[in-house]
Amino acid sequence: MKKYTLYLVVTGFALSGLSLITISETGSEIYPFFTWKLFGRPYGSAPEDTSIYRIYGVKGKDTIRIPLKDTPDFDRDITFGIINGCASLVEQGKDVAYNRKKLNDLAHITSPGYDAYFVVREDFDPHKIATPGFTFSKKLITRLP
Repeated sequence: MKKYTLYLVVTGFALSGLSLITISETGSEIYPFFTWKLFGRPYGSAPEDTSIYRIYGVKGKDTIRIPLKDTPDFDRDITFGIINGCASLVEQGKDVAYNRKKLNDLAHITSPGYDAYFVVREDFDPHKIATPGFTFSKKLITRLP
């Protein structure tokens, strides 16, 4: 392994530099480790009881979990961070009106076209995601205005 370390480090730097160039030119990356998403949010090392917050939209009689996606204004990581930061504060009762408005604005910008929006806390064990019968529990945090 020692004899390959130098080659791996040089390859990593080269691919990171290439990703920096392609991100600035095209907006997408070819080398997934450039932004360190794998190491920045490693659910594999998360505690067994992990909670994340998600926005659900209502269309007619259907309630739909709105997927995180890149938009011209926000990428999905920024959206995830805003949702989890603001929803956590709402659940704790801190500056509720301001954070609900922020979440409502974000929902309308990133996923327009729903009749109503809800913020839901999802609790799960990340170590069991790939197992058959994986489930997670949901708790309604707030309805957005």
